This record gives sequence, C-alpha cells and structure tokens, in this order.
Amino acid sequence: MNARLFSLLATVCLAPAPLLANEAPPAGEPAPLAVAADEGPAIEFQIGADVMAGFGLGDAELVAGVNAMFLYPVLDWLNVGIRPSLHYILPDSSPYDMTWLHADLALGFDLLEDPVRLYALLTGGYAFATDTDTYAALAHGGSGMAALGVAWRSESNWGVFAELGFRVGSASHDRTRCSLDGGGAPIMDEDTLTCVRESYSHTFEMYAFTVNLGITISP
Repeated sequence: MNARLFSLLATVCLAPAPLLANEAPPAGEPAPLAVAADEGPAIEFQIGADVMAGFGLGDAELVAGVNAMFLYPVLDWLNVGIRPSLHYILPDSSPYDMTWLHADLALGFDLLEDPVRLYALLTGGYAFATDTDTYAALAHGGSGMAALGVAWRSESNWGVFAELGFRVGSASHDRTRCSLDGGGAPIMDEDTLTCVRESYSHTFEMYAFTVNLGITISP
C-alpha cells in the first residue's frame, strides 16, 4: 500500500518537469531583444521673413513679408506641406498700400543632408491682393515660387535657413469705368446725363526675386 502511494506521488510531482523543460529557454541562449518603437518621420517647421525685388511690382518702395512652412517627409528625399505667406507692398504711384496673401502648397526636394541640408522648393496655390485704388476690393488669382535653400540644425533640433527664389503671381477683379470716344471724351447717356460705363478687368502682377531668412525647427 505504501509503495503504491509513493509511486503515485512521484508521478504527480515529476509529470510537469518535461513541460517546464520544454518551455524554458536553453541555457546560454540570449533573451529576445525588445523591438524599438518606430518614431516615424519628423515634421519640419520653418518661419521666415523675406524681401522681394524685380519687375512686375510697379514702382514699389518696399516689398517685405513673412512666411511659415510645414513639411512632412513622404520619401527620403521628398517632403510635402503648406507654405502660407503675407507680403506688404508700398507703391510709389499710389497713396494706398497693397497686401498679397499666398496660400501655397509646397514640395521640398532634399539634395544634400550633410554637413548642411541643401534643398529645392516648389510652391504654388491661391493668392489674393488688395486693390491699391479702392483698398477695400480684393483681387483673386494664383502664384507660384521656385527656390533653393540651405539649412543648418543643431543637436537640439533648432537651426537657421536661407533661401533664394523667384516668385510669379497674378490677381484680378472686375471694375467699371466711363467709356471714351475716339477723342478721349466720355460718352454720355442722353437720358441720365451720366457717362456710359463699361466693365474691365483690373489685374495685379508679381514677378520678383525673393530672399528668405529664418529659423527651422524639427520637434
């Protein structure tokens, strides 16, 4: 009886041993490495101030603006984002100033990463400008820019950048004016005794080189 009891206890106690031996890692085998978290691509943020000079700006005394850009890398060399900007223009020929606002999409192409970042930039999109004659009316259109830039960033992810580019833009709106005869005199309406008015499109154009300086951040 005692022999049978001892045999049963031995069977119960030793039965899990093969299972435990199969589950335990072999001696000397290193533990599995933890998988590092994927941080993903970093977003690039730039904020700058620029000046423009060229042709198609009229007799502008001052052309200056501010801009911001958000870029997200989709490939090792390609970034997409947005680049809104605002430009203030003071023409010589008008007592009113003019403001351009550009709501651009942006494509950035990384040409070099070390020791500094060299990149090409294409932007374009909707633009509007205030009318220098009425100041309240808005002219609607579009604009685009091509630029080359260089950026340096410290280990703390803050840095500086500089860009040289060329911007084109056009915006227009409909206005009316008195019709003139062949001699340049207004054509009068016999019933209302006022000049006969005609519609025309008033267009602003921008063709200028631009220099942009600012800071870059990669959070």
